[in-house]
Amino acid sequence: HNYTLLMRCTTLNTENKKLTIVALYGPNEDEKIDIKQRFWDEVQMVIDTINTDYWIMGDLNGRVGNNTRGIKCV
Repeated sequence: HNYTLLMRCTTLNTENKKLTIVALYGPNEDEKIDIKQRFWDEVQMVIDTINTDYWIMGDLNGRVGNNTRGIKCV
């Protein structure tokens, strides 16, 4: 699989401080472990460059467990 890090960073200037919003889309849970590790390594590199408060949001594609009962298509 080819994988591209999908991330957008936006810095907001408020009256009191700056806030950076990091929006990202992570690889699926069933992706190869090296792809998932590369994703988190790249996210960490970006976070290390942010010099403001930040929020991370997005679709990180995490799941808990492997129960797919009731799901017709995954």
